[in-house]
Amino acid sequence: MERLTSRVHLKRSGVTGLIIFIGLGSGILGLAAGGRPQMAVGTSLLVAVILDAVAARYAVSPVELSLHGPPDAVAGRSSEWVVQATGIRRPVVLSPAVVPRSPRFIIRYSEPSLVTLPPFPRGMVSSVAVDLTATGPLGLFQAGRRMLVPLASPLPVGPVPQHVDLSWPKPKAVGFGLTHGAPLGDDLFRSIRPYRRGDERRRIHWGSTAHHGQLMVRENDGTGIVAVRIMVEPGMPGPQADHVTGVAAAIALEAMARGWLVQMVTADAEVLPYNPGRPSSPFGPPFPTVPLMAAATVTRAERVTSARAVNRQLATAVQGDLVAPRWPGLTCVVGPMGVQWT
Repeated sequence: MERLTSRVHLKRSGVTGLIIFIGLGSGILGLAAGGRPQMAVGTSLLVAVILDAVAARYAVSPVELSLHGPPDAVAGRSSEWVVQATGIRRPVVLSPAVVPRSPRFIIRYSEPSLVTLPPFPRGMVSSVAVDLTATGPLGLFQAGRRMLVPLASPLPVGPVPQHVDLSWPKPKAVGFGLTHGAPLGDDLFRSIRPYRRGDERRRIHWGSTAHHGQLMVRENDGTGIVAVRIMVEPGMPGPQADHVTGVAAAIALEAMARGWLVQMVTADAEVLPYNPGRPSSPFGPPFPTVPLMAAATVTRAERVTSARAVNRQLATAVQGDLVAPRWPGLTCVVGPMGVQWT
């Protein structure tokens, strides 16, 4: 992404006008009365004002920034970033360009500094807008400019997991394999045989026992793999979509904790470049994120094995037609109407 920056703006303090007025008045009186002291005082005051403005502008104009953040983030939670500044001549103040204003950070040197950025909304963030400000040595002027700092790679911001009370269906084994946290009830059934000394009581098959008139037990091939597909239908963008994706995240995390194989199906929109347009404030454009806007969506069906993978896929989930191949395991549909098992 192209690095954008607004021009440097100067803002004078409340006493600056009074000092300029006194300086001009002293100079005029000195010229009229021929008094050199008055002219010297007036000239000194005006020169001090000019130098203060130049120093403030000179502190901000050459500074360039780079930001390095976490591999992913969660919507609504702040995150820590490393900022690297070059061209530092005097201390400058960095603040994220958001409303309401977040904490300000003083950067004095070119060494990396740790800053905390406010929460991002769900989506992909490809650039961060920050305001740089500095004051002159006398504090008469404040200079500032807004910078749109591109990230080395887009930052996925996933939803906050929304835990809900669910009635989990009976596990359904779809294949053979030992899973660390597989629940009881997904054993792969093979056959029935007569009871032998040492067989576990829980393996007695009471229906076959009644039919044959003797104790019969089940034989199993081991623990089967339970698989669940989570189909996410967020609905229209907004708080509801964030809630739906948060519920989907919580279900995926719970299923993985049970030792199940989890596949997540979402509709992904094409990410369009962000165009901030004309500056909307004295320091430049507002804090940007890349909007998820596209005429068409593509179905994304992937197995997820970690919280990070869930977070990344749900960061870009939008409403769209989900086209996925047949699935042998359980299917969970998460949408604005709630959770449905099929």
